[in-house]
Amino acid sequence: MIRVLKTVRLLLVLGWMLSILEAKLSAHESPEHEVELITQEMKTEGVSAERLFRRALEYRSLRKQDLYEHDLTSALKLDPNFSPVRIELAKLRLQQQKISTVREIIKPLAEDKDPVLRSVAIATRGEVEMFDKNWDRATADFTTALQIRPDVQWFLQRAESQSHSQDWTELLTGLRDGYVQTQSPVLLCELCDRLLNVQEENKGVDRESCHQETMEIIERELESCRFQSSWLTRRARLRFTQADQAGAVADLTAAITELQARISNHHPDPHLVAELSAAKDRLARIRD
Repeated sequence: MIRVLKTVRLLLVLGWMLSILEAKLSAHESPEHEVELITQEMKTEGVSAERLFRRALEYRSLRKQDLYEHDLTSALKLDPNFSPVRIELAKLRLQQQKISTVREIIKPLAEDKDPVLRSVAIATRGEVEMFDKNWDRATADFTTALQIRPDVQWFLQRAESQSHSQDWTELLTGLRDGYVQTQSPVLLCELCDRLLNVQEENKGVDRESCHQETMEIIERELESCRFQSSWLTRRARLRFTQADQAGAVADLTAAITELQARISNHHPDPHLVAELSAAKDRLARIRD
C-alpha cells in the first residue's frame, strides 16, 4: 500500500509539472506571475513541500539561484521523503560540483522500487560519473535508465560517454535504437552528425555502410524539410569525405543562400547567424 501511494504521489507531481508546462504554453504566463500565484496560495492554503517545490522550479526559470535553493531545502525539511525534491536538489548540487553530496542523495533513490524515480536517479548518477570522467560507468548507468524508459536526453548523454570511450559501434547502435524508440528529430540529427564524424575522422568503422546510411538520412530529410540549410551542410560534409569537392561547394553555397534569405536584418536569429558563419568557414576551408 505504501509503495502504491508513493508511486501515485510521484505521478501526480509529474503530471502537475506537465500540466503547468502546457498551461504556460497556452496562456503565456510568466515565471514571475507563477511565483506570485504560488506564494499567494501558500498564504491562503498553507506552506507545503509540493508548493515550495513548484515555486522553486519557477525561481530556477528566473535564474534566481538563492531562492531556488532555499525553496528546495525548505521543501526537503518539510518532507524528507519527497522524491522529486531530492532529485532536483541532487541536480543542483551537481551544478555546484558537490559530487559527494549528490552521490549521497541519489544512492537510496537509485534502488527505489518505483521505476520512474529509479530511472531518473540512475541517470543522475550517470551524470555524476560523466563529471568524474568515469565514462564506462556513465554509459552503464544511462543504459540501465534507458532500459526502464526511453529519454532523449539520456540517449544523448550515453552517446557522449561512449564517444570518450571511443566505442563508436555501440554509440551508433544506441542512437539508432533511440531514434526507433522515440522518433526524435534531435536524435536523428545526432545520429547523422556522429556518422559524419566517424567518417571524417577515420574512426575504424565500415565507411561504405556509414556513407550509405548517412546519405539515406540526408536525402530523406531534404525531401521533407521546408528549411534545408542544415541538411545541405551535412551533405556537403559527406560529399567532401568522398572527395566530391564540387558537390560540397554547391551544397554549401545553397545553404548559405537560404540562410541569408532567412536572417532578418532587424532581429537576426543568433542560431541562424552562427549556422551561416559555420557554413561560410567550411566553404572557405574547402576552397583553400
